[in-house]
Amino acid sequence: MTPARGRTRWACLPFVVVAVACDAPSVGRGVEGAPPPGDAAVPTPAPNACEEGAAAPGCPCDDEGRVVPCLGATAVVDGRTVCGPGEARCRDGRFGTCRLNPSRAGGEASRDGGGPGFSGLSLGAPTDCADACDPFCTTFPDAPSPALDTDTIVATDDGLTLPGEPGLVESPCQGGTSGTCAHSICEVGAALSAGCDATRPGEPSCVAAICGVRPACCTASWSTACTDLLAGTCGVTCFADEAETCFACYEDDFDHDGDGYTGRDGDCLDCDPNVNAGAYDFDNGIDDDCDGFVDNEVTECDDGLPLASSAPGDYARAIELCRSATTGATGADRTWGVLDAALTRASGSGAPHARGHSIQSSFGAANLPQRGARLAALSTGTARTPGQAGYVNPSGQFASFSGGTTSAYPPGFPKNAAGCPSTGTQAFDSVRLGLQIRVPTNARSFSYNFNFFSSEYPEWVCTAFNDHFVALLTGSTATPVNPPANSDNVSFDSNGDPVSVNIAFFVEPSCPTCNSSVLAGTGFDGRCWDETCGGGTDWLFTTAPVVGGEEITLQFITWDQGDAFWDSTVLVDNFRWSAQDTTIKTGVEPPAPPPTLFEEGTFVRDYDGRGLCPDTMMIRWGIWSWQADAPGGSEVVFRVATADTAVGLDAAPVDALTFTAGDVAGAPAVAADAYLGAYDTQSGGLVVDETLVANGRRRDAPFLRVTSQLSPSDDQLFAPTLTAWNLTVTCVDSL
Repeated sequence: MTPARGRTRWACLPFVVVAVACDAPSVGRGVEGAPPPGDAAVPTPAPNACEEGAAAPGCPCDDEGRVVPCLGATAVVDGRTVCGPGEARCRDGRFGTCRLNPSRAGGEASRDGGGPGFSGLSLGAPTDCADACDPFCTTFPDAPSPALDTDTIVATDDGLTLPGEPGLVESPCQGGTSGTCAHSICEVGAALSAGCDATRPGEPSCVAAICGVRPACCTASWSTACTDLLAGTCGVTCFADEAETCFACYEDDFDHDGDGYTGRDGDCLDCDPNVNAGAYDFDNGIDDDCDGFVDNEVTECDDGLPLASSAPGDYARAIELCRSATTGATGADRTWGVLDAALTRASGSGAPHARGHSIQSSFGAANLPQRGARLAALSTGTARTPGQAGYVNPSGQFASFSGGTTSAYPPGFPKNAAGCPSTGTQAFDSVRLGLQIRVPTNARSFSYNFNFFSSEYPEWVCTAFNDHFVALLTGSTATPVNPPANSDNVSFDSNGDPVSVNIAFFVEPSCPTCNSSVLAGTGFDGRCWDETCGGGTDWLFTTAPVVGGEEITLQFITWDQGDAFWDSTVLVDNFRWSAQDTTIKTGVEPPAPPPTLFEEGTFVRDYDGRGLCPDTMMIRWGIWSWQADAPGGSEVVFRVATADTAVGLDAAPVDALTFTAGDVAGAPAVAADAYLGAYDTQSGGLVVDETLVANGRRRDAPFLRVTSQLSPSDDQLFAPTLTAWNLTVTCVDSL
């Protein structure tokens, strides 16, 4: 069909964006309906537009970053006013103005445009736009090659960003398995046998269901006609991992990955046992716990907890166990978390002495929380520091503190270091924080930090009066199994000795007559005769393996041994889960791994405009629009080149695309959260034709290249993500 003379014709690249000529008055150059990048004005909604929570430009919104369709986005290209549907984005509590639709992220990246490793994007054949209000609208769907990633750019579900940890992506795949089938049900190939994919008792066979609809899938070949039935017949979505291996993920009432959750009841990726409602949402770019948000696990929850709290749950939060869970919960309600918490004496019953526990923001000047704002303190004396109400000097030289409580020892105790005596049948002034916890389904281990102080150093080393701290782990079926000699204790030294003044880690102070900054202000920094009257281990860490989904009991216990004097205190903090296997061990915390650093990367997108316009018309490159997330000072810079041939783009001069309206008009187009120190340009749009005119370039060249340069923050710790982009093309009368 040949368009009527003078009619504007749009080609929408790479996805459908409908735009037609409008009778609206001239609005000036640039993109209207979306204020120019950096314009803080919020549109005034039409009367009644916001009723009943409607999502429209200017209306209130709660979901920051949410994008909704809208109408009325307009722009001027080569003097012609055009309009079409667009999108409005929720920012700062209101939907912004209507912008011409940017496309969803997709496509192929290159290292450097035209340089070594360059691989251009493959474009699909032109097709008519779906639901086009312009009968001449054309779309070029992207058809990326199998390898999306390069050395400098990775394509993720969220968009293009700098290299990171890839997850499963909905994409063509190859390889992988489905039960005993000849190949994955997500891959075309030889005919499959009904039931070959059902290997668990009661598991429904998707192959059998599809072959019931299309018998040729089990007799002739497993073709695209078969894979096209996966979603509708079986609720299967096919994904590919970073190696492009096939994964069939189900959304039905059977637990296909064996993690205890089904696709319809708490498992948003029923092909990966580490993703379900019971998982911990690790910082890995994946929605591990299926709550609809990525990497949003609450890891700090202790700010404002009272020092003298008697609520056991507060002590769980003080060490960063931030979730609670319900005993007997099923399905999506069966999450990880603390099932029960208790403060008792060592035996597990009886109330501890009231001043034997506290939640501290610091313990002396040098002993700060290892994470969050608070830490838990358990003491055989007073869990206080000098100057706090209820403090009593822990040194027996000054009488120390007796809470007047006794208790049976935990099973297997007391025990002392080899060669050092143990005595008595009762634990004095004991305190126990007992926690029953459901382990995240994707956790393989946990760790915590502790710091043990005792006034028994150095006077009472290797005597029957040595106070102890133990951490007893029960209920775990993990391997390696804790040796019976440890009596369930997981905090011990290389000799298997529980924590006391006798373990090898007792290093503060460095000598009996030395001072220690670690002890300063703790109450364990006094003098006994000519020696320091107290000592400590400094911060140590303990790790132990667990099995995901099991329910464990962890008990932190300290007690006075032999008598109720010469007190000790233990600090506990920074409990954390890990997806890594480990053994039971205690030691000095290893240094933190170096942070991930990001290097600059480039995404190149080539457009072929040949044949878009009839002979009597010529091409005009229209609106380039984008959405990006640019945290921490990272940014995306856009550049453009045109040529008569695709090969010619490699040698064509490159110009910075420039903003075409508002306070930043004429400035280089950059996606940033604070462009020029003031403007949020993470979403924006501009007219490409104006950059070509300003630089004296040909406006009707049929090939165009847009280069998006992704640059990290100055400290290289933050990377931008180009989440969406779009280019529209119009045709104008030939001169």
